Amino acid sequence: MSAMLDPPYDRALEPDPLAGLIDALTARREEVIEKGLHRIRTEIPEYRAIVDPAFVDDVRQHVALHHDALMRSVAARRALSRDELSFMRTRATRRVGRIPLAAFMQAFRIYQEEFWDALLASADTEAARMSAMDAAGTIIRYINMAAAEAADVYLEAERLLHAQGERTRRDLLEDLLAGRAPAP
Repeated sequence: MSAMLDPPYDRALEPDPLAGLIDALTARREEVIEKGLHRIRTEIPEYRAIVDPAFVDDVRQHVALHHDALMRSVAARRALSRDELSFMRTRATRRVGRIPLAAFMQAFRIYQEEFWDALLASADTEAARMSAMDAAGTIIRYINMAAAEAADVYLEAERLLHAQGERTRRDLLEDLLAGRAPAP
């Protein structure tokens, strides 16, 4: 009889725990990005060795772009496509010759750890924790797609740089053998 007196229960009125997590991660965006950048710069010797402020800012922007892309991926509940990850192309290309591929990929993984830690720390209710666990598959698919894209772009840029160096050496040798002054 008391069940008839209770108001009807409507799940649609409950806040979406995933939306709450996304809001929390949006509010913590700068903190998470700075933590990731700090770890990249302290844990990876190749990143620590470059003190150029423009380089550090470029790394910060790259981390921020990943944060925003990962947020879109989690919100959409799917991994992003290679086209949606196109922002990585210019950043990966700029690392070639300065940062080895292994260090570049380590930096990516470090930030993913920071993102995951922030997601779990933001899950302050049981529903939010369940939503965070549900997001794990999406996050793993994002990481796999982004890591594959980053490695492909990096290796492509490395091959082009190597080919350009070989062409320059060949042209120099031809100039010297022909008795011409080398081009600058």
